[in-house]
Parts: sequence; C-alpha cells; structure tokens
Amino acid sequence: MTLNNGIVKPGIDNLIENYLNAILKKKIALVANLASINHKIQSTIDILHNIIGNNLTAIFTPEHGLYGYKEYMVKVKSEFNSKLNIPIYSLYSNNLAPTGKMLKKIDTIIFDLQDIGVRYYTYASTLALCMEKCSILNKELIILDRPNPLSGNIIQGKILEKGYESFVGKLPIPVRHSLTIGELALLIKDYYKFNIELTVIPMQNWKRNMFWKDTDLYWIQPSPNMPHWETTIFYPGACLLEGTNISEGRGTTKPFEILGAPWIDHYELASFINNLKLPYISAIPIYFIPNADLSGKCSHPKYIIFLTADAFGVLPPVALLSVEEAMYHFVSGYTSKLAGTERGIVEPQATFSTCFREPFMPLSPDKYAKLLKEKILKHKSKVYLLNTGWTGGPYGVGKRFNLPYTRRMVKAILTDEFGKIKFEKEEFFR
Repeated sequence: MTLNNGIVKPGIDNLIENYLNAILKKKIALVANLASINHKIQSTIDILHNIIGNNLTAIFTPEHGLYGYKEYMVKVKSEFNSKLNIPIYSLYSNNLAPTGKMLKKIDTIIFDLQDIGVRYYTYASTLALCMEKCSILNKELIILDRPNPLSGNIIQGKILEKGYESFVGKLPIPVRHSLTIGELALLIKDYYKFNIELTVIPMQNWKRNMFWKDTDLYWIQPSPNMPHWETTIFYPGACLLEGTNISEGRGTTKPFEILGAPWIDHYELASFINNLKLPYISAIPIYFIPNADLSGKCSHPKYIIFLTADAFGVLPPVALLSVEEAMYHFVSGYTSKLAGTERGIVEPQATFSTCFREPFMPLSPDKYAKLLKEKILKHKSKVYLLNTGWTGGPYGVGKRFNLPYTRRMVKAILTDEFGKIKFEKEEFFR
C-alpha cells in the first residue's frame, strides 16, 4: 500500500495507487462529470484514459451533464467525444439508466460522482439505477468513494415515507443522511437485494467528523447551483422551497442562501426570522432577480412619461410634473377605459389604476410612490403627464388628440425640446 502522509485522497487516487490491477484489461465505462477529480485536481476521465487507453469505452453523465452547467430538470443530450473517440451517454434524458445496448461490450462500470449528502440530490438515484442494470446484466460495478461535504456524523430531517419514492428520492433515508457515495451503494445493494459484484474503493485519511473544508480538497461545482461547498449547508433546508412559489435563489450568485418572492415584505420577513433567534442563522432584506440577464439592461431614464386618456377633456396635452405631482399621478393612475381595449366598453369610462399596474403590485402603493421619488431625485429624471384623451370638452363634445400629435409630443419629450420651453404653473390643478 502507498503511504499518503495524512492527505485526504478520494477513491480515484486510491484506485490508481493500490487497486489498478482490478481494472486492467477490462472494458470500462465511467460514470463521471467535471467534478470527478483527484486530490491534484486532475480529471478522472483523463487519468483513466491515459492509463487504460481504448479500454475506456464509454462515459455516462448524470443530471446537469458532463460539465455540470445544465439547469435542474433540463434534459441532457448524449454526444460523441471526438478527442477521446468514445460516446458520452446522458443518464438524464429518455434513459435514466444505461441500456443493454450501451453496456454490451462493457465489463465494468466505474462510478465516480461527487454527491452532496442530501437525499433529493439526484446522483444517488443515478447510482441506484446503474446498480439495478448491473445486477440484471451481470456487470461489475466499482464505486470510487468521495467525502460527504456535510460530514459523516450529522443526520437531520425526516425519512422518506413509502409510496413517495421518485427520482429525487428513492431510498428511505433522512434528508441529510451522513453517508458517502460508497456507503450509499452498500445501502442500496442491501435494500434492493441486488445480486451484483460491487467493490467500493475507499478514500484515504477521511474522517467522519470532516466537513469539506477539513479535507483540503478542491471544490468543483457538480451542478450549476452548487458553486461553493458551503452551498451544501443551505441546500437541505432551502431546497424544500422548490415545492412552493418562493424562489430559492437559483440563478443568483448565492443559490439557497437567497430566498424570496415579489409578494414578500422582505423587511418584515427578515425581522421575523431574526426574532426567532435561531442558532447560526440571521437574515437581511435584499432585492434579487433569479436568472437575470443584465446584458440588455439600460441606464436609468432621463424622462418618464405617464400616459392618461382624459375622457373629461380637462387635462392639458402635456404637463411637466413636480416630484410630488408625479407621486400623486403615479398612485392615482387616472385614465379611462376605452372602446376596443376591454370587452363591453362602448364609450370612454373614467377609471383609476393604482401605479398604472395595480394587479401586479403586491406592496402598499405608497411604498412604490416613495421609491419613485427616490429614483427621480437620485437620477434627476423629468416626469411628464401626456394626455392621449380629449380636449375642448368631454367625450361627445370635445375632440380626441390625433395620434400624430401624440407621437410628436413624445418625440419632443425624448429629445428634450420641451426642456427649452417655459412651462407655466396652473394652480387649478394643484
């Protein structure tokens, strides 16, 4: 046996150093992804290909694909790797397990995936399905063991109830189960009574009380929303929000650490959580947009235009609003329902639509008005009220503004032509 001087080494290192004869002269299929590396950050795929060459005949990849960038629940296509000259079969597509055709020329499957120690992380299900297929087809299975990043001696959460098994939970184990991937394989074999030739290549120097930070191993995200090993600490609880209409922060820089929804009062929720005085947990109110693509984001507007269709013919064609007037018109949302825009409307009907988008505003209107004021003052924006309704009297008496006139006024606002014109204060409207 090779001396390792106390360094934590995953199963791939132990395989090469001490068990290499177990795979030489065998046709090998490897279950792996980008996070399958040794303690020197060398890829298991490259290591095996360099040693056994053409005997590495296929690669199988789990959910999220070979490079771990596919989002959850997104099917991954199989492909052919021209560099290695072997097929890469997806086990997260129409097939969740290798087929007999894929394994026809295979002697042994080597399984080397970094699990995160949580029941509903799908790599344990991929393992179970691979073991079932090996049992049926009489194929050997070798597991290269890896650390449980959440340590091996903390068990938390309810056990999966019978009848609720799925791909995100096949075994009757707690949410945080404390097992390594090799120990999961032994449990699966015993639970399903699989008749399988199973070998677990152990790690070197890993202790059950070790969290990932204690191993000094390099973390490569096994899935797109597991960017740091610390994310695995938040995942067991925060992932439960997947079954609700609350975002668990996927698509942000802090998945499972950031939680929220548009209808939540973030200050109130943060205060409630902090008042619980839970150990190791604190909350701060933030704003975020999951999966935000900021490439098309523009700067803050110089000009803000409120459109109103005044059916009474009282408002002027255009008005430059003060900050307070902008807040008032924003909250009141005075306009009219017009024929052709809503069913049953045959003539204009005056109406109010708070913030002009009332059905989509979950907070109190005054909060949006105050936020509007802050933005106007901060960015020195000009706010105009543009009347697209009637002039010279109400509907039936006056005349509606022609569309070319409205377009010309919009252009004058955006080119700041109105900025060169002196506006008069009309006390009647104050």
